[in-house]
Amino acid sequence: MRCKNCDYALWNLKARLCPECGSAFLPSDFEFVANSVRFCCPHCDQVYYGTGKQGHLVPGEFDCVSCRNHIRMDEMVLLPAEGVEEQRTVVDRVAWLEHKRHGWIKAWLLTVKMSLFQPVRLAKSLPTMSRVGQAWRFALLSWAVFFLVGVGAPLFLVGVIMVITADSDSLGLFVASVGVVLGGPLVIAILIGMWGLTTHGVLKLTGGAGSSIARTYEAICYSAGANAAYAFPCLGPYCGSYFVWIWWVVSAVLMVATSQRVHGGRAALAVLTFPVSLVLLVVGGYVVFFVALINIGAMSAGITMPTTDTQIVLDGVLDYSSRHDGQGPGHALQLVTSAGLSETDFVTSGSATGIDDVPAGDADLVAFMLLSPSDQAEVADAAAEALPQGTIAHRLGDFVFTYHGLDLTAADPGLWVVVQSPDPDVNSVQPPWVVLGVGRADGTVITVGLTQMAFSLQQQNAIRTASGLPPLPDLTTVTHDKPSVAALAPAAEESEDSQ
Repeated sequence: MRCKNCDYALWNLKARLCPECGSAFLPSDFEFVANSVRFCCPHCDQVYYGTGKQGHLVPGEFDCVSCRNHIRMDEMVLLPAEGVEEQRTVVDRVAWLEHKRHGWIKAWLLTVKMSLFQPVRLAKSLPTMSRVGQAWRFALLSWAVFFLVGVGAPLFLVGVIMVITADSDSLGLFVASVGVVLGGPLVIAILIGMWGLTTHGVLKLTGGAGSSIARTYEAICYSAGANAAYAFPCLGPYCGSYFVWIWWVVSAVLMVATSQRVHGGRAALAVLTFPVSLVLLVVGGYVVFFVALINIGAMSAGITMPTTDTQIVLDGVLDYSSRHDGQGPGHALQLVTSAGLSETDFVTSGSATGIDDVPAGDADLVAFMLLSPSDQAEVADAAAEALPQGTIAHRLGDFVFTYHGLDLTAADPGLWVVVQSPDPDVNSVQPPWVVLGVGRADGTVITVGLTQMAFSLQQQNAIRTASGLPPLPDLTTVTHDKPSVAALAPAAEESEDSQ
């Protein structure tokens, strides 16, 4: 029993004033371990032992069994029980709340130690009257120290080194170090606020709590000391960030169970609800983010690549036509032999089509690449002759060529010449965000979303009709084996039949 003002020992005193500083005191102001203190009658020294709550006498006043004087507990002379050391008479106190006695730094370190290794004992040390404000101060100070030592100081040190080496990025590190130290505890405060509310709410829903929500917040705040590993630069904030927080959760579970006097299972459910939900939210957020990123990448590819790929092929067709009186090649393979295109130009980025999937004569584009120029020209000319009479569109790789019957030097600028359309024999399913490139007679390339292609094709056929051209079919029906052929007029059909 020591003076709360100056820490002077108050044993064996009849006076109720501290001999050192003069502060008044009463034995009832202190808590003791049951049966660890001798309460001596001030008249005859008859000894009594405290067996009640806080180690006090029960009842608090009575007639002495030896001298028959009426005495009260606060009048008695106190001594440690025989064979009991003074420090063992005192109920554990939260060192943080005894900072006047220990000093701020020692009080903080002692509390962090108990949070790490003795959370149950720490919970039992909480005073009867909650002092939740002090608990919050402990938690936020602890995290400020952890962020300062574990992250802020190393960043600041690296910034100093960068200043010495004249690195222009040093300012960013200084700002980051300050931001971590100031912003980190703010984020933690928000998380603790949500965590305590969730924990107490679950306790209430699953059978009630033994004390108020302030006690729940005390347990969570004081358990924050279990995060001390974050104060180790590099190890804690980086490598340890994946598992150190688990120690905090375990400490919080033990402290909530003890301070709220609930079963460990209920305490675990209540405490784990928020962090597990947070982890699931973060993981789910990452999944959504990466899926969105992939989709955006795919959409970006669909927007930019078809334009580039289609422009290359369109330029080849127009270059060929400029040297052949406005007529396009009989077959797109002739663009390789007469317009300088490469075999790979007919396979677009993002498509599943490979050049070995594209037929060329009796083989594929891989074999075509290995032929001599004269043999390539022979295969290309044969492919052109093999197209049926009245062809209005044919495919080569991922492109459908629709220039048949056009004089490209005088055609309507809006008429389609070539359309980027992934080979349906290889690309069976196309995601809805795919964007296709459409090369027009005026030399420009526009993009058309896959979902808008049907409407755009309807508009194109209106232009073709006005130009006296047969309509184009759904371009996915145009394959290497089945080019699109215009329907013959009845007279032409009879002529063919007669032949």
